[in-house]
Amino acid sequence: MSDVTYQIYPTLLDQWQRLCDCEMLAEQFWNIDEDGNYRLTTEELAAEAEAELIATINRTKVFDTTLADRGTCFNDIVDEMVEGRYSGDAEAEHRSLNGHDFTYSVELAKSVAEKLTDAVCQWKCEGVLSTRYGGVRLYGYIDYWRYNTVIDLKTTEKYDFGKYESHWQRFVYPWCLVQAGHEIDRMDFLVVKMTQPRKKGAAITGDIYTESYTHSQAMAEWKLREVCEGFIGWLEINRDKITNKKIFNELEE
Repeated sequence: MSDVTYQIYPTLLDQWQRLCDCEMLAEQFWNIDEDGNYRLTTEELAAEAEAELIATINRTKVFDTTLADRGTCFNDIVDEMVEGRYSGDAEAEHRSLNGHDFTYSVELAKSVAEKLTDAVCQWKCEGVLSTRYGGVRLYGYIDYWRYNTVIDLKTTEKYDFGKYESHWQRFVYPWCLVQAGHEIDRMDFLVVKMTQPRKKGAAITGDIYTESYTHSQAMAEWKLREVCEGFIGWLEINRDKITNKKIFNELEE
């Protein structure tokens, strides 16, 4: 990858976007108390977002993985069903990860898997985007690829339609596949709004929603170049704070 000067994945772009949007985020209802005062100033939000971004790049971020593990375990069950590897016959499926235990409704998992018939699971994609700073390797793992559609499975406790519209996966994954010669014209977010059971040990249930977005390769490339060039400008200013040099293509994968 001699022509690549940076390596970036969608989560970093999402966190960079949050840093850019701090002025707007400061005006959100959750940041204003009952007396009309800001809980955090724009400057405080920006400092928090920047610290989180640097920690993510350096892989030093420490956080509660419960919700992420819950989603990963559910995704694994769905993968097994889609690929015909699932052999369970009970009404509930138990999984554990990083010391966290989860019990899921098998009916819920089957309802999701039925929407993914013939899909390819966990496909690694990548592509090199030309920018004024040089080549940027964009990469990541697609949850599901079905015909002309990229599908990302999301699990959440709160959901309003359009929640994932600004997530950079929406642009990165289809763009990479089209650049590699595949025909992709849609990106779907398959959203499972999970309901935690009140009774300990009972199965997690939920409702399923779909956010569907038409893919335009030209529009995606323009947006990706714009966001990457902004992010790279910040990276260069903060290069001395970044210990994980993979983002500068100075380490092998």
